[in-house]
Amino acid sequence: MNMVTLAIAPKINTGIIPQNIKIIDYKEGLGRLHELIDLIRGKIAIGDSTLIGKNFGFLKILGIALEAQHKLIGYLNDELISCPIAWDETTGFPSHPTLAADLQKYLEIFKPQDDVLKTILRSFAHWELLVQETSVRCCGSITKLKTVKMDIKINHVLKTEDGWLSFKQLVGVESADLSHQELRDYFDFRRPSKNIDGLMIIFSREWLLRAKDGELETKEVKTEKAELFNLEKFQNMIDSLQIS
Repeated sequence: MNMVTLAIAPKINTGIIPQNIKIIDYKEGLGRLHELIDLIRGKIAIGDSTLIGKNFGFLKILGIALEAQHKLIGYLNDELISCPIAWDETTGFPSHPTLAADLQKYLEIFKPQDDVLKTILRSFAHWELLVQETSVRCCGSITKLKTVKMDIKINHVLKTEDGWLSFKQLVGVESADLSHQELRDYFDFRRPSKNIDGLMIIFSREWLLRAKDGELETKEVKTEKAELFNLEKFQNMIDSLQIS
């Protein structure tokens, strides 16, 4: 028996549980996670009428998050002492606060080397730096050039909404070299962050998901993107992600 595993296994407070949350045995949870991962992979592989022509990045990221949680839960439990799992019976997904916490524990235990993977998993808990890019701008004259560094940050927000899992993906930009107004002028689509002063959101998409009767239902809510945001490059970064 791995005594370190037993010491770090998280406990679920069963005193205050919302009606939509069910506490299940970890083996049942592993089975449900495996089924969800297969459903997501199937959607990405063959697509369906609701996803034709759409970008699959949000599904890839959610699938990676569930794979990380699956690996963590399998590691933290054994045949003698185990930790139950909080599951949202209305959405058919694991409780989203539990998922976000499990992803941070996964990073702590397994310490993956892939910087993009670490960033994506951390972004389920807060805004996280994805890349820093440097460009040169003309300031009113070609003889007046200004080097500008921009921090590109990402955040994933999950919540339960009318029986669906709302999955929101946000990409924002902040720069110490540009004023708030200059950032606004730089992008055709931009929205100030509600949580971080000086951060400008330049890409936002929200999907609703629900797993029911062995099927994965998806509905697009809204996608907004600045013209200068390279969605194809972002997708390529996501496509390479994997849980080993």
